[in-house]
Amino acid sequence: MRAGTYAAALDQVLAPEGFVCGPRYGRGERDWSRLRDGLRDEVNLQTSMIAGTTANVRISDPETERLYLEAVGDTFPTSYVRIGRLIDRCDRWWLRDPNGPAELSEAVRTYALPYFERPWPLEVQAQEYGRARTKWSVAPHRIYLALTLYRLREIEEARAALANPPRLTSPSWLERIEAARQWLDRIDGDGARTPAT
Repeated sequence: MRAGTYAAALDQVLAPEGFVCGPRYGRGERDWSRLRDGLRDEVNLQTSMIAGTTANVRISDPETERLYLEAVGDTFPTSYVRIGRLIDRCDRWWLRDPNGPAELSEAVRTYALPYFERPWPLEVQAQEYGRARTKWSVAPHRIYLALTLYRLREIEEARAALANPPRLTSPSWLERIEAARQWLDRIDGDGARTPAT
């Protein structure tokens, strides 16, 4: 198979599973998504003139994305998992490989489709975003964690998740963290939000 057939090869695997293909994020990459049990499963075909072609996957929660937009007033940042991480925790790209489209699509069938079938309740999402960690990882994950804890009605833990960002956090992320903190501060003891003044 030629390099230009990566999208067609992935579509043959994903379309029967209910994924719909369409451009997203304006980056010229191809994206497939499906809604399942209130979640969105996504596969992204990423190309690089230097590295070649790979696939990225993610499970997203549209309700957390909606809350992020409400709290931060910003587009929900995308965080994917590379297919190589699911295979053997290594980054994998296919460059000028005539078997690349077939191998990549088989990797998606073998590793990504089972990844999407794993349970993804709010408690698991909170763990993925670092609930058990005392140290910050990346700012977006910390905001996701706070919003997920809010959805679990763990309001004080949600507020604590945003406390003490690392000293080297960029000013733009400090602004987003502060916006989310203020959003959480408008929650009363019953979990209801009071309007912004």
